[in-house]
Amino acid sequence: MHTIRSNWVAYAMPVIAATAFVACSPSERQEVSSNASQAAQTVRSEASRAMENTEKVVDDAALTAKVKSTLLADSQVKGTQIDVDSNNGVVTLHGSVATASEKARAEQLAQNVEGVRSVRNNLAAQ
Repeated sequence: MHTIRSNWVAYAMPVIAATAFVACSPSERQEVSSNASQAAQTVRSEASRAMENTEKVVDDAALTAKVKSTLLADSQVKGTQIDVDSNNGVVTLHGSVATASEKARAEQLAQNVEGVRSVRNNLAAQ
């Protein structure tokens, strides 16, 4: 959907510029051409930035899911008691666990998941 919208705008800009050329003097045509080029560049930059942001959100969501799955699969950790958030490869663990060793185990498991750069362990040991 995003690509279709970006492509539409990218194709519309030259049409708008060509239409403006027909009715303008040479100096006005130069200004219109320059403005159209700047607008097209802005559209490309914004589309690229939006795509990068979308990829980041998807990567963070996938990382969160991998860490959560790892915690749920481990018999020494109660993964249902742990909330996981991810941002640019930094995983944050929230919640309560029964012991300090369970807290440490959760951190170790999270750290060993591919794509995790670091872990912020905010778990509370009861």
